[in-house]
Amino acid sequence: MSDDLDFEMEVVEDDELGSTASPSEGSIKPDDAANDDRSSTELVESKEEASSRFEGLPDAWAVHKLQEAAKVVGGSTPSTNNDEYWGGDMPWATPTDVTGLRGTTITETEDKITEEGLNSASTHILPEYSVLMTSRATIGACAVNTVPMATNQGFQSLVPGERLNTWYLFYRMLNEAPYLESLGAGSTFSEVSKRVVEKVDIPVPPLPEQRKIASVLYAVDQAIQKTEAIIEQAKRVKRGLVQDLLSSGVDSTGTIRDGSEDFKQSPCGAIPLAWEAVSLGEVAEVQGGYAFRSGDFTEKGVPVVRMSDLQEGRLDLADARRVPDTIAQSKQDYALQVGDVLVGMSGSIEKYAVVQEEDIPCMLNQRVGRFITDSDTLLEDFLKYLVNTKNYQDQVDRMAAGAAQRNVSASQIEQVKIPLPPVPEQRRIANVLASIDKEIRGGISLSEDLKQLKHGLMQDLLTGEVRTMDKTIEVLGEVKAHG
Repeated sequence: MSDDLDFEMEVVEDDELGSTASPSEGSIKPDDAANDDRSSTELVESKEEASSRFEGLPDAWAVHKLQEAAKVVGGSTPSTNNDEYWGGDMPWATPTDVTGLRGTTITETEDKITEEGLNSASTHILPEYSVLMTSRATIGACAVNTVPMATNQGFQSLVPGERLNTWYLFYRMLNEAPYLESLGAGSTFSEVSKRVVEKVDIPVPPLPEQRKIASVLYAVDQAIQKTEAIIEQAKRVKRGLVQDLLSSGVDSTGTIRDGSEDFKQSPCGAIPLAWEAVSLGEVAEVQGGYAFRSGDFTEKGVPVVRMSDLQEGRLDLADARRVPDTIAQSKQDYALQVGDVLVGMSGSIEKYAVVQEEDIPCMLNQRVGRFITDSDTLLEDFLKYLVNTKNYQDQVDRMAAGAAQRNVSASQIEQVKIPLPPVPEQRRIANVLASIDKEIRGGISLSEDLKQLKHGLMQDLLTGEVRTMDKTIEVLGEVKAHG
């Protein structure tokens, strides 16, 4: 990335970085850390030991071991056999609480413990605005707690010293996650101990520069979270509209019909008088895929669509198995086309996807079904929304019930009852839902771009390659309030 921070932020004059903090001034100790009688020579040696990881750091940046900059705090678990220890007021985090987060902060946890539970296991309470960091199985996942919180033993969390900004520490540790993973040990699952974490070196810029670095990254994270909230809202709207449109329809003016119009009862429930309820097999054929042999697959060639490649209405062929062009050419009956609607026939039978132009060429594998439709009676653009309705999924679920492995055949899928509007109305319904799909795709694309921006900024700012000292960057209130 260039030396200029190409990111829109409100800027204000900020002369905080006018101070000439030296590396020795960055010798940060947590408020309750044990006495440290190490000499400044040892700290300089620490920087030399870390030179292979932190080449070219600015002269004003110090390098310290985490135990010099923060207090490393492990967690523990009260006995699960004693009900008096559980259901209290103290949030108690497990790694799942952190890895499942969409944002950067954690306020609630699935489990809470009582004061008796805290005392029984000598569990430490982390003050608010510490950095929770997972240390086993998933190593290096981080979150900032906005309320006092305890954790289980799957954490080595960090309480920053008075001269270390919480949000800088948060982004610094996210950046160090791959290195921490490389230090993990264990036969059942990988884990880093408190002793190992304490010895990890981190660069520590002067505090005013920490705040500016953190403010830039925090602003991008806020943009990501807002974008993802918009995406989720659009998905909720779409789910509601799918149910309404595929049961009530859209009249010629583009208005969803209400209950005042005439409806009739059908195997699919109440539907408009002009609609029919038909079996899928009356208007479409379901084709199962070809059973490619394991010996057919190669590293390069034409992707073969398997169940695992069907993802939220689209294909993800990044990890697809492939067959040579010669085999693909000999099996053209199973070559997929743009617009083909695919459904799962084994395991996750609720999965579906629509083939896009960028997916071509690709082949249909066994246990994935393709609909072959008659466009005079059933539009593919309408069908792709039908297979994502509760009506369709409930019926295939019942067909697959009772078996350890959920399977449905092509003939069973063809027995599914669907509501069938006239083709012009199918087109109107599909157009309404397609407009929401476009909004969702735009949001996802923006979110991915922002994540790429964040990744690049972390590389530039946390290495000192791009400095914030000479830039008028607003230090955000949320950042400045915590170090």
